[in-house]
Amino acid sequence: MSQRDRVSLDLMAPDLDSAPAKASPTPDWMKGALDLMAKLEVHFGKLAEHEDGKARERGMLNQVISPLPIPPGVATATAAGALLIASAELFGPRVGWVWDVRRVTVSGTQGSIATSDVTYLYKVSTPTQASAVGNNLVNTFIPPSTGNQPPTYQPGLGACLVLPGQSLMISSQLNGTGTVTGSEQFIVNWDGIQIQQDWLGAYLL
Repeated sequence: MSQRDRVSLDLMAPDLDSAPAKASPTPDWMKGALDLMAKLEVHFGKLAEHEDGKARERGMLNQVISPLPIPPGVATATAAGALLIASAELFGPRVGWVWDVRRVTVSGTQGSIATSDVTYLYKVSTPTQASAVGNNLVNTFIPPSTGNQPPTYQPGLGACLVLPGQSLMISSQLNGTGTVTGSEQFIVNWDGIQIQQDWLGAYLL
């Protein structure tokens, strides 16, 4: 073989030094670790999204469901003993909202009232004595014969809902009869929850 042929063969031979090194296979334990890390990343990502969703939901619920600031009602009975505590504006929800009444307490200026001072809670569309009838009656307040604890009505969830166009009313009368101590001042305090009407179903679940 001539010198020229040997040079040609040398040029045609692969350059082992310049060839890329073959990557070492990934160990099984490392594959498992990488797979676990990927799964954890997905899991915690979904968890973060879930928590963000819950926070947004809580924020929304706080806007559509909240404690109800019903102002106390105060009135003085007539000399003949007729009492009416009523206001469509103060004691009823505005359009688009519903009230869930959870407590109503009737008392006198000194806390206690006479055992004969029976009063009635109504849910009405027109807050006048003419609406103090059995069909509108919600509760009867009978003062205890002993002690100074004023009579209280505490309905459960959704048991006393007041819809738009309705209001709460306290009266000494039922179907045209009934009186309390003449010239006595009475106070009604109430608590509840106000709910945006579109969310009422979710609230009651």
